[in-house]
Amino acid sequence: MLVAVDLGGTWIRASVVSPDGLCAPLVRKPSNRRRPREEIMADLVATIKAACENANVELRECEGVAVGVPGIVDNEGRLVKCGHLPTMSDFDLGEDLRKRIGLPVRIFNDALCFAVGEWWMGVGKGTRNFCGVTIGTGLGVGIVVDGRPYRGTHGYAGEIYGTPFGTGCLGASVSGGAIEREYRKLFGQNLGGDEIAVLAKAGDPKAMAVFKEFGTSLGRAISFLVNVIDPEVVAFGGSVSQSFDLFRDAFVHAVMSGSDVSAKIRFERSILGEEAALLGAGKLFWD
Repeated sequence: MLVAVDLGGTWIRASVVSPDGLCAPLVRKPSNRRRPREEIMADLVATIKAACENANVELRECEGVAVGVPGIVDNEGRLVKCGHLPTMSDFDLGEDLRKRIGLPVRIFNDALCFAVGEWWMGVGKGTRNFCGVTIGTGLGVGIVVDGRPYRGTHGYAGEIYGTPFGTGCLGASVSGGAIEREYRKLFGQNLGGDEIAVLAKAGDPKAMAVFKEFGTSLGRAISFLVNVIDPEVVAFGGSVSQSFDLFRDAFVHAVMSGSDVSAKIRFERSILGEEAALLGAGKLFWD
């Protein structure tokens, strides 16, 4: 067993996970993304220890710690760039954490962790070619090819956030912020994504129109992904995926318009929720 951590821009989540895919009850602590690095590291260590207490195990009994982070991680495990935790960029997080806890530490991109978790124990179980897409504050992609996580030559595979798209970049166009900006642009109101989703679920035509437009943009973007990877399943996670039913039809129509192979691909919402990235981090550590 080991401690798996999802170090995000909003929350630090951690759990003790086992090689058979079991996840102890999670602990959570706000990350407050723009704080000094030392404060974030102190909370990271505290969350790891709390996860062990929650599982009634000693930290020294664990094989190590696997951490998923919202940024670019090179093949040496160094956190090169981390827009959602800016004070952690260009930092050897693994080495620093190892010195603090005295256990082996491995660092992975959080979208890859999500994808591997869902592929291993979730909607992608039994497949060999699989993509996981996280949509929240930003956009992340994790890829499994021929039954193995794919990182690319330098560890940057799936980092499509900054790819030009429309008049901006892909991440800005198909993330949670895009829904809020579109609603504000069309209707002059500043509402949060959760509020817009509540309105859409209640049948509000303005909110429904915004989600339809979001689904169309997402489908156009994902059509490029499926044309290149040709996966069996694409799974969606992150906060925006909770509203998948609101934009599923527009998404499917757009992705099928842009891809000849999409009719053979399943598009699913995550079934593991918060556990996906933690299980994926553990699986990557062991493999």
